[in-house]
Order: sequence, then C-alpha cells, then structure tokens
Amino acid sequence: MKKTILLAAITGLIVVAPAYAGGHAKPQPTAAEQMAEQQKADEAAMLQMQISMTQAKRQAIVAENIVLSPESAEAFWELYREFSNARAKIAEKEWKLLIRFRDNFDNLTEEQAKSLLDDHLKIDQESRLLRKRYLPRFRRILTEKQTLAYFQIENKMDAIMDYEIAQTVPLAR
Repeated sequence: MKKTILLAAITGLIVVAPAYAGGHAKPQPTAAEQMAEQQKADEAAMLQMQISMTQAKRQAIVAENIVLSPESAEAFWELYREFSNARAKIAEKEWKLLIRFRDNFDNLTEEQAKSLLDDHLKIDQESRLLRKRYLPRFRRILTEKQTLAYFQIENKMDAIMDYEIAQTVPLAR
C-alpha cells in the first residue's frame, strides 16, 4: 500500500536519457522495454510540466505579496526568474532522488540507503547555498523588509511542498 502511494505521488517525475554505444546496431526493444521507455518519456514530460506549474504558482504568490516600485520591479523579476530557474534545477534533483527511492524501495540495500541520504543532504546544502548566494542580490533591489518578506514566502512555499511530499513517502525498511 505504501509503495502504491509513493508510486502515485511521484509517477511522471523521472528524466532518464538512454545511452547506447556508438557505432553498434542496437537490438530491437521488446514490448516491455518499449513500454518502460514510453513511461520514462511520459515521466520526463510530467516532471517538466510540474516544475513549470510550480514556478508559475510561486511567482503569482510572490506578486500578490511583494509590492514593488516601478523602478525595482523590472530588476526584481529578472533576478527572480534567474533564481527560480536555478531553484528548479535543484528541485529536479530532489525528484530524481525520490524516484531512486521509489525504484529501490522494496529491495533497498544498505549502500543504496547511504547513497540516498548522502545525496539528500547534498541537495539540501545546495538549496541553502543558492539562497545565501542570491540574498545580497535581492538586497540590492528590495528593501530589507521586502527581502525578509520574500524569503519568508519562499520558505513557506518550500515547507508546504516538503510537507506534501513527506505525507506520501514511506519510511525505508
């Protein structure tokens, strides 16, 4: 049951590019392989759609809550888009990590568990470093109160997403 919930929660969220040895004829894929490849393609498309929808929702929430002067609006939204694109790359890594967990859930080895946890911590650190790297740039555009409000909004949206994911991901066994 837990695996079904996990599969439903992250179905459509994997990006895998098949690698073939150059110059060699590849064998014709079986029907099962074709279905698996189609599922991977569907999951890649769903991941990109999910990221785009999430970015649009976040931008709308920021726009509703941060009042910008005409002078700062253009610079802010340009920086926001840059930050958002960088954050989306990290989000993609998080989803790929969840998919690795999903794909190995039933037969998770100690080595895989270690790798998953280590990678999770690396991604978490990358996210913190991204915010830290962009903070001075936001401060040059926004007032300190606006900067605080903006980062509060981002943190709240991250917390909501983390909570939703936590509800669907079972504990490793």
